[in-house]
Amino acid sequence: MWKPYSHFLRFQHFPSDNFFYNFVSFYQRDDGDSFFRKDNKIALFPGDDGIMVSPFTITTTNLSGGTQFNIGGTSGLYTNAEGRNYVDKYAFQGDFNWQVDKINLIKAGFSVTQHYYDIYNRGFQLTSAWENNDWPLDNFVNPRGMSFDDYWSSLNLYWRNWETIFDTTRVREVGRDEVESYSDYSNKPFEMAFYLQDKLELGSDIILNAGVRYDYFNANEKVPANYRAEASLVGSEQNLVQSTVKSQFSPRFAISFPISSQGAFRASYGHFFQMPPHGRMFNQPLVSLSPIDLEDRLLGNADLEPEKTVAYEIGLQQGIGTSIAVNISAYYKDFRNLLGIEQVQTVDGVKYTRFVNRDYGLSKGIVVDVTKRSGNFNGGMNYTMAYTNGSNSDPTELFLVNATPSVTGATEVFVDRQVAPLDWDQRHTFNCYVNFVKPNNWSVGITGFLDSNTPFSPDFLENFGLNEREFRNSANKPLSWSIDLKAKKNLNIVGLKSVLFFKVDNIFDHLNAENVFAASGKADENARLPEITLVMEGEIESEGVISFQEADLRPDFFSAPRKVQFGFEFKF
Repeated sequence: MWKPYSHFLRFQHFPSDNFFYNFVSFYQRDDGDSFFRKDNKIALFPGDDGIMVSPFTITTTNLSGGTQFNIGGTSGLYTNAEGRNYVDKYAFQGDFNWQVDKINLIKAGFSVTQHYYDIYNRGFQLTSAWENNDWPLDNFVNPRGMSFDDYWSSLNLYWRNWETIFDTTRVREVGRDEVESYSDYSNKPFEMAFYLQDKLELGSDIILNAGVRYDYFNANEKVPANYRAEASLVGSEQNLVQSTVKSQFSPRFAISFPISSQGAFRASYGHFFQMPPHGRMFNQPLVSLSPIDLEDRLLGNADLEPEKTVAYEIGLQQGIGTSIAVNISAYYKDFRNLLGIEQVQTVDGVKYTRFVNRDYGLSKGIVVDVTKRSGNFNGGMNYTMAYTNGSNSDPTELFLVNATPSVTGATEVFVDRQVAPLDWDQRHTFNCYVNFVKPNNWSVGITGFLDSNTPFSPDFLENFGLNEREFRNSANKPLSWSIDLKAKKNLNIVGLKSVLFFKVDNIFDHLNAENVFAASGKADENARLPEITLVMEGEIESEGVISFQEADLRPDFFSAPRKVQFGFEFKF
């Protein structure tokens, strides 16, 4: 459980009529604690004060051939340490604004951020003695011929004296070399940025914006110089070098000018810099690992490059009469150095993976927006057609292709990096709203959406491996739509201002498919081979609990049903 809290201080000053500046200092802390009780007192028997550790939750042997019962457990051993396991962030920002003259506004600013990560988790493991003897064998407690009360009393006595009987404990702290359950490391990444922007308002309402931003990032961490060294040496001190500093100058430019008395054209171009999440950079401490520890492990990479985006946009806005506005825009974004993973094999044959910058993507589309405001009525509609493609949706997935070159005849493994629709690609999106308002009296609003939904990778009943490459995200979930209603009435009750409201989400109780079965493309029906269907029908019907059709019902595959709210709001 992370407990965040923050403080900030802001200062603003106007030295003159045409110049002002702002300073903001910021501090945020996230304390990580997870425990049932900090003293880690273990409950000796059910009902005892303390933490009842697993596997108390397994089913006991029966007394008379059929009765079984479970005893619940509590997971909550305190794995941190006082004053450890926290994330601190110190930031200082400032901006300066100078209106040089009527046409020229210059802005400049900076931000400096220091992060502190102190991660500690020592972990606990059940001892083999407890795992093998948590329930007594017959030579300790023989239930045959005993009443349940006598058997239960004998069990409690056994558990009270368990540590004396076996001369050990139920749990133990893991050692520093047990890297799966022990973490103890700290990081101090540092970042800063500066920017300069000039806004020129020329004649005939022509507006130019030009600027540049400089970003700097220092992970302050060491990384392996040779990722293919012997497994036991990958994280050793003699194989570590300091990570390199990352920086970038990012130019940005925008222009707008009128094309009619109520219309304008705009265009923009810019480069953007973003470091990968720190959790991907520092997700594993660099320690000397044995080949067994390193095998199949996913390592962080403090030397990751920044993810880079180049964005273009053009747009038109036009007024029609005095109440209608139309806005049309087209955009294109190119993403490079996106996060992915690569498989590494050491010289002694151990395979593991690490985060690298290997993926890419692009997003392009058009947006049409129409709004109308007239008296007591306002409404609008928005349509977006978008294409979002890339080499991978999940940075932790790795698609490998086995190939046999004709020259050598040996099988080689290649990384599959074909461009396909990303998991969040949604081709068509339509939103609309209508509001009827009598100011300070009542209002009724209706909103709705219709979209083409997102893609999924279909399964093929006779060849389950095809979807990983050729058919990745090649099919779409069913259309998604919903309509909501919200009405309000202002009241004055006993001198108190209040609002009576009525709200209905999903008026028509339409359940959208948020997930689907990969073999059928439906949320309420799966597809199987006939022979598998026959076997499953027999097994389910023999149990007599649910029907075969009910076995495929997945509430988590659907959006929320209709929700009706009615109530009062009081304003003091």
